[in-house]
Order: sequence, then structure tokens, then C-alpha cells
Amino acid sequence: MMGREFWSPEDPESIVGANLDYTYRSMVLSSDSPWRRIPWGLDLSEGAPPGKLASSQPTESSASVYLVSRPAGLTCFALTVIDRPRTPAAVDGVRKMLGCQTLSVTSDTQTGRDWDFRGECVQPDFAKRAAIHATYPLEPLAAALRAQQVTQMFVQITHSVTANSRLTPPAKYQWFRDGNEENVATFDLSDPAPSPVVQYGYTDAQQDQLYESAGLFSVVALLMASALAVFSRRGEVWSSFWRAQIVMPCLIWSGWLLLVTGQDGLPLVRLASGREGVVGALPTIAKLCLAPFALQFAASLIVFPAYRRLRGVEISWLQAGRAAFWRSALPAPMAALLFLVTDPQVIMIPALAIGAAILCAVLQFWFLHNLLHALRIGGLKVAEGELRERVFALAAKANAPLRRFCIIPEGAWKSVHALTTGDRSLLIAQPVIDQLSRPEVDAVIAHELAHMRLKHRAWAIVQVIACAVVVFLLESRIPREQGLVVILVLMAGLLAGIVSVNFFRRRADYAADRLAVKLIGMPEPLITAILRLDRLRGCPLYWSPAEELLFGHSSALGRVSAIARRNGVSKDRLGELIASKPAESIDPYPIPAFASTRLVYLM
Repeated sequence: MMGREFWSPEDPESIVGANLDYTYRSMVLSSDSPWRRIPWGLDLSEGAPPGKLASSQPTESSASVYLVSRPAGLTCFALTVIDRPRTPAAVDGVRKMLGCQTLSVTSDTQTGRDWDFRGECVQPDFAKRAAIHATYPLEPLAAALRAQQVTQMFVQITHSVTANSRLTPPAKYQWFRDGNEENVATFDLSDPAPSPVVQYGYTDAQQDQLYESAGLFSVVALLMASALAVFSRRGEVWSSFWRAQIVMPCLIWSGWLLLVTGQDGLPLVRLASGREGVVGALPTIAKLCLAPFALQFAASLIVFPAYRRLRGVEISWLQAGRAAFWRSALPAPMAALLFLVTDPQVIMIPALAIGAAILCAVLQFWFLHNLLHALRIGGLKVAEGELRERVFALAAKANAPLRRFCIIPEGAWKSVHALTTGDRSLLIAQPVIDQLSRPEVDAVIAHELAHMRLKHRAWAIVQVIACAVVVFLLESRIPREQGLVVILVLMAGLLAGIVSVNFFRRRADYAADRLAVKLIGMPEPLITAILRLDRLRGCPLYWSPAEELLFGHSSALGRVSAIARRNGVSKDRLGELIASKPAESIDPYPIPAFASTRLVYLM
């Protein structure tokens, strides 16, 4: 049967009726159907005189009216009258039905014996904020059709899915498809035609509640940032402040997603702005992401004086603002993707889902690149020198495909980083070289090269993709109308993915430590290097397992204990190494010559 895929199998009787109605309308309206080609009065009995496949006598006819109610008072219409020509009375009936003196006609054609009339009309009185109230009196059009011996009229009224909708009088059949609500009825024109009233959207109370709760949420977020700035004056613990800086953006973005999705914020704001569907979703999502972006940006500037004092850096407000801008933008692509997935009007076919995920990843990488640029976490390529020779010697020993060695120059942000990048480069911050001994620097280099040799970066990316696929498969089983449930499942999946990746990173650090000891031949330089680096960064030496999984930082004490246990370092000796202070004279590596003065920003 035609149209079987259009209805939900929740009510078997309604489904049978809807399928039969759809099939009947299709056969009546299609000029190629047997219903239209063979006249009903044709005598097909044996011995009957030859008949015709098309009757020339005027017979009763049918018409189809398709109305699509859209935001901002726009109504799109399509009128098809079978076996009848165009008449001015019918055109005038369409005008009166829509309440428009002027119609924007897109098609007015005679196809064979059928007249097809399509266009649109804007009636601003139909729209009020995020609510639509449209009345379509069918009688003027029905009267014009009766004059042409049209005896039945199929009427289909469509609008986008929203939280509240009502059609008065109710249609005989109703279903949902592709983010639209479809209402279908057939009227016998021997009786007066009704005046259907379409109401959908959100009440003023619902809209005010969303905007008031958003304002309250913004006040609470800014008060949290102010409290963090005030309480940070009572202590000098950088690690606690660092944790709070990570938690606060997570609370802002996750809280905003729950607040907006729980109150149908995306459909509400989209309808109020006069848009619908995926085309309307994109600018609306951009608006919705602007609020948490602004909150995080403002919060970053509020806590900036505390950051500058605790970190002991000399950074201007302009530098801080630039870094805060890109740091605040970093979560936006992921939040936009989550909004899009929960939209009941967007059908997430695989191509759209993959395209959206790729665009999200590209934007996040671009934002991260700009953040690194703002923080001046970029390297100067080393051309020659003792340290470069040592780096490439360790790379050859580790069989790591190292391509480039760069040093992050000491700057206002006091970067203390050592990392490998996707293009097989090794970056080490200058304070690491200046303040660690040569064996300790060798240990740090060996650890980072071990990550490259063991391809931990590639495995982490594979794990992220696998987690994303599993989460979206689970989400696809939830009806789109349950937006809050969808966003909770996605956020739970995102948290599970973060925990899973951080658990992998912890195991990767331990594996890299094992290989680094083999490369340098002794465990103690690696032990002291791990301890020195965390002290330079202002981090505590001990992190609980929960903190390791949530913040992604491996506990220094856990790592050095594992190294000592595997390499025969006694507990007493390990305690001495932990309690020891750096020697006054460490004979560091000299800073080598650079190939150029241009910073290279890598990820």
C-alpha cells in the first residue's frame, strides 16, 4: 500500500484508515491512475458496445487543498482541481481563505485536464512572539468549487512540530513525519465547509519563564566567578584555583544546555525569530551558544587578577582578554552539535551527523590553534646544538619518527610544557631546560618520545571516535520529542568519554615511563623530573583516582611509586628523592640556536 511508511503503528485501526485514505487520495488526484483513466459508467460486460477510456461528459470532480503554516505568519498553499480549468472565482476563494488580498503565486498551470495553483501569503496577525494562531475559512473556496461541480475536497494542514499544538475542529487523521505534524480530512461539499483554526507554539508564560531562568542562571554564574576571585585571596594554593577554572566552564555550558533543552529553548527561540527546520536551527543555535560564551568570557576576566597573582605572571588585560575569548569559544562547537542532535525538526541522517561532527572537530581545532597562539604556546625550531643532537639520538634509540624539535621560549604566561604534536614534532618549554638537570631533561624527552613511539595520540583519537559512535547509537533510540532525555544521555556519554580517555591517558603515562627508563638506562632522573615538573606547574604531587579521571592529570606520586617499584628503588630512597630539594648548581643544557625567530604553533 502506498504511504505505509508515513504513519506510526501505535493505533492499528487509525493506521488502516489513514493508509486507505492516503491511497484513495493518491488514486483520485493522479492523472495516470486507473481511477482517472477508466470512466466509472463504462459497461465492461460481455457483448456491450465498445466504450471509451476517458469520458467526455462532465462528471463530478474533486479538489485538494494543501496548507503549510509557517512562522512569522507565512502560509504556503497548493490547490489542485482535477478535470477543471482555472476560474477567477477559485483564485478569489483562495485569497479569502488565506485572508490576503495579494498572493505570491509560484505556479499557475493547467496540466492536462487538471488545474494546479501554488503560492504563499503572509498574514502578520497570525504570529505573536513564539506562537501561531491561524484561521483558514474554507467556505469561500468551497463555494467556488461547487459552481464547477466539485463535490469533495481533500484538506491537509501541516506545521512544524512544537510543544503545544491544536487544530479546531480536529482532523480525522494525524501523523508526524520529518519534523512536521500532518492533519488530513476529506469534506463533502454538499455541506458547508468548516473554518479550521491552527494553534501551535508557546504561551507567553512559557517564553517569559525561559528568559527569566536564563537571566537568573547568568547572575548565578557571574556570582560564582566573583566568589572564586574573592576566596582565592585567602590562600596561595594554585592547584585549587586551577581545578576551579576547569570546573566552572563545565558548569556554565552543561547547566545552560540543560536549562535551554529542558524548556524547549531551541524551538521556542527559532519560532519567535520566524524560522523553522535545519535552516532556522543554525542561526538559532548560534544565538543560544552566545550566552554561555559571554558568561565564560566575563567569568574569566573576573578571576583574571587572582590568576595573575597566584601564577605570578605579568600579563596585560589585552592578553588575558584574547586568551579568554578563544578559551570561551572552545566548547561552543560541541554545544552546538548537542543542540542540533536534540532538535525534533532536524532528521539526523548519517550524512548530516557525520558532516556536523567533522565541522565541529574542524572548528574546535581552529579555536584551539588560536588559543595556543594567544597563550604563546608555540615553538622556535632548533637548528643545531648539543640538545638537538641528544633529542634525535634518543628518538633514533626509541625508533620514534621525530620530524622537528622546537623550544617554547619563556614568556609572560610562564609555560611549563613538554609535548609531542600530530606532525611528529617535540616541543619543550624553556623553563624546563633551564631549571632541570641534563639527566632530568633527557628523561622528560624520553617520556614524550615514548608517547610518539607507542602511538598514544592516535589511539586516543580512535577511542574518542568509538565513544562518540556508541553514544550517538544510544541517542538514536530515544524519540526526538524527549529533548531533555536526549541531552542527558549525550552529556552522560560525553562524561563517560572524558573519563575513558583520561583513564587511557593515565595508562599511557605509565607505559611511556616504562619505555623512558629503558631509553635513559636509570629510573632516578625520571622520578625527580616528574616531581620537579609538577612543582614548577604548581600542581600537588598527589591526585586521587577520581581527580585523575576527571581532570586528566596523572598523579606524580603514583607514577614515581610505579617507577621505583619496577626498577628496584627502595621506599627509603624514593622518600629521599621526594623530599629532596633541587641542587643549587644543575649544569643545564645551553639553549641552542634557532632556525628562525618565527613561532610555530602546533597541536
